[in-house]
Amino acid sequence: MLNTVSKVFSELEADKNMLTNKNNTLERIVLVSKNITFFLYYSPSTSKRGLRVSIPNVEAKMKFKVDSKGFTYRYHEESLYIEEEKEYITNIFKVFVSELIPKNEIGNSKLFFDNLKNTILEWRDFFQEVKQLQPSQDLVKGIFGELSYLIHLLRSGVSNAIDCWTGPLGARCDFFIDNKRLEVKATTTTNPVKISVSSSNQLSLGSSELNLILYELIENEGGYNIEDRINEIIKILDKDLISQASFYKKIEKTGCNHQFISLTKSYIYSIKNHSRYKVNENFPSLSSVPKGITDVKYSIIKDSIIKFEINFDTQG
Repeated sequence: MLNTVSKVFSELEADKNMLTNKNNTLERIVLVSKNITFFLYYSPSTSKRGLRVSIPNVEAKMKFKVDSKGFTYRYHEESLYIEEEKEYITNIFKVFVSELIPKNEIGNSKLFFDNLKNTILEWRDFFQEVKQLQPSQDLVKGIFGELSYLIHLLRSGVSNAIDCWTGPLGARCDFFIDNKRLEVKATTTTNPVKISVSSSNQLSLGSSELNLILYELIENEGGYNIEDRINEIIKILDKDLISQASFYKKIEKTGCNHQFISLTKSYIYSIKNHSRYKVNENFPSLSSVPKGITDVKYSIIKDSIIKFEINFDTQG
């Protein structure tokens, strides 16, 4: 359904020039089932996309108030309207809508509306938890590094690469693969190359092996920005709609909404070098600090960890 929703929205937007009155709304039926019709629509005047569910009064017993970031929700003349907010990535709204449209014929309509209501509420909670971030060079480099490593995993044929990206979910590490924790760092520093560590427990050891992935970046016009990295991942995933949906949710969780991406277009990087290190008890890190000390940040000189380097393509 995600592929259908994406295709219809693209076609509706392409047809906007056919309207003589830009205040009109373009819409298309995508499903008719049990007297319930599902329309996708696009409004040229607001540049917003939405889902309209046309339902008879007798079925409209799921009325409830939803105030949410990410989408607006209203009833009007026997129709339920769910419309995107433009500050969010359009693609995450497509995922949301695709989960609201039933995959099969609607059987028990009451059960359907109960499930529809629950799905809307779950997405409301999802949007409420989405971060609102302002770009900074360190933040953009960090996200760029994680997306670059995700691209590496996908190109290497790691089938569950999207699931392995645990950073956006608030996990202890950026990636978790085959009982290995992987922390990804990106730097533009040279002479010497420095790796910034943002907390005392970021490189702390545990029951699983910990590896450090380092990307050395160069700021230049011939490189890539975050939007380029996102588009490349979607291209690699191609027709794997489940993985695409999971990726859209995770990238939104990082705070990469439409506004954030538009503000990071000028942050362009090329990868000069990449390397991988096994973190053990001899690795130079602050695994613990005296009680009462907080917000510890420090840097590691790359030359000091050469002996810990392992093959970048090590399994996991």
